[in-house]
Amino acid sequence: MITLQVNGKQVELERATPLLAYLDQLGVNSRAVAVEHNGTILERAAYDAVTLNQDDRVEIVRMVGEGRLPPVPRPPLPHCDPAWVARQAGFGDDIIALIDREAATIVPEINT
Repeated sequence: MITLQVNGKQVELERATPLLAYLDQLGVNSRAVAVEHNGTILERAAYDAVTLNQDDRVEIVRMVGEGRLPPVPRPPLPHCDPAWVARQAGFGDDIIALIDREAATIVPEINT
């Protein structure tokens, strides 16, 4: 028996186990996860060369989002204060101070 840590929890395996075999045992698609092994983030191409051993530390993170593209941002509202929009987008006060509200261009609405 070997003991290792997976995602912060102690796990026991019967013997040293190839990473891909362990992922398969978990029912995890190896193309849908990122793996850190003993502090090193692994390239997917390296998964087949890694064997889990006694006292290894492994972090397995599943990808989410089903591979869909992010939504297309909508155009700005035509009569919004550009500084307000910048603040809502998370810009800091130093950037917002650079916005010239009088010179800001009003964006016409786009009919889609």
